[in-house]
Amino acid sequence: MVAAVVALPYLAGGYVWDDGPLIVERLVGLDAVGWFELWAGPVTDDGPGASYYRPVALSLMALGGRFGPWAIHLMTLLLHAGSAGLVVLLCRHSRWPLIAGLVFAVHPLASEVLGWCSAMPDALAVFLGLLAVWWRPRSALGAFVLLVLGGFSKETALLIPLVFAFGGSAVRVWLTPWLGAVLVVGSVRLMANVGLGAGWGAKLGLAPTALGWGSGGLLWPFPMHAVRDLHVAPMPLVVCGWVLLFGLVVLGRGRPLALAAAALVFCAHVLALPAALDGYLMAERYSYPAILGLGIWLAAILPRFERRWAVGVALVFGLGVHIQEAGRWQTDLTLFASPEGRGRSSSYAWHLLAVSQMAANEHALAAESFGHAVSAGNPYPGDRRLRLTALVLAGRSKEAVVWMDAGPAEGLLAVDIAWRARAAWDAGQPERAKRLLSMLKQDGHFDGPPWIPALAKVVFGATEPPLIPHEPSTP
Repeated sequence: MVAAVVALPYLAGGYVWDDGPLIVERLVGLDAVGWFELWAGPVTDDGPGASYYRPVALSLMALGGRFGPWAIHLMTLLLHAGSAGLVVLLCRHSRWPLIAGLVFAVHPLASEVLGWCSAMPDALAVFLGLLAVWWRPRSALGAFVLLVLGGFSKETALLIPLVFAFGGSAVRVWLTPWLGAVLVVGSVRLMANVGLGAGWGAKLGLAPTALGWGSGGLLWPFPMHAVRDLHVAPMPLVVCGWVLLFGLVVLGRGRPLALAAAALVFCAHVLALPAALDGYLMAERYSYPAILGLGIWLAAILPRFERRWAVGVALVFGLGVHIQEAGRWQTDLTLFASPEGRGRSSSYAWHLLAVSQMAANEHALAAESFGHAVSAGNPYPGDRRLRLTALVLAGRSKEAVVWMDAGPAEGLLAVDIAWRARAAWDAGQPERAKRLLSMLKQDGHFDGPPWIPALAKVVFGATEPPLIPHEPSTP
């Protein structure tokens, strides 16, 4: 009940961040070939998407997405509530079963899973993993099937039975169904050519930071922001995370369930390392299974308290936090609103805010945000050009010319030169605009964005020969 009530405010959320390209543009309009492709390979061939193989979850998202974001949010609400109920049932022999469900239900780090449609696989994987554990005494085959479905939703599903296997001295009970599920999921991933991403191996030096920050956020997740950039990780919280992990182990000595839960807190973040390091982003959703581990640990350690008191406190706290957090997940602008705290030093956070402002035609604000992204020190390769673009569209072409003069003059793409030419023309520098446009001429046409031929006609006037219509080539 508490989990469902806490998740209710998120039902009004829209499609944000990657929801557009993943759900609206790809999943909603799937034909037969598209459905096959969901099962035949990862989302993309390189980058973090190269390890993103979620055919069961993506199939459900494709169905729910046809009705709108509310349908996916409703599925996530039901999954979150179901998981909270299941973990209480599975911890019934511990000291305080209810606390496991309450912590999982209301923890602030559940916000990303509840508010972001693209994070529904995390909720589905945890639910199926818990359901497999609950089903195991009834049928080993049923538990195996549920684990396979969970593994095809997200790999974290395969961690959950290990908590109850080692925590309840039931390793032999789980040996066959768990190993069978791992073998099936691993074999299918290999046949589908699913990798681990190409770029994360060279960034292993950031692994201690990622693991510490992920664990530390369980104790203090504030301020909440969708972008938790590893470049600007708060080191006191990273240290706090490693102290927490040590404390979970020390205080859990002699209690197998507590030690197994502590292992889940750690392993959940380890499993997320390839994606986290590849994108320099320690996302909130990576901690979703770790919240479950923290709740189970508390259930094994804390003495039982009055239930009504605990439920009331959890409900008030949960609603207070999650009503506010649900407001973040309404639009891209609300999601990436001015970065707070350490986020002010994150190029990634400023970049995403600027892109959202550009999409909302707030070009002047976007120009300032792209400027912050560049000055923060780790900008996207195109952020200098995007700031130039925003300045031109905001009618600040003279400032755009000053900006481009301060930037690099070598290694420019066609789109970079095109926007420089437009800035020069709008700033009253026609000769410079002509020189720049001349760099884009190729066999009677101009390379660059679709508007370049029209600009060339204005800049060169009637002396220029007629332009041949041409689809701009990719730089």
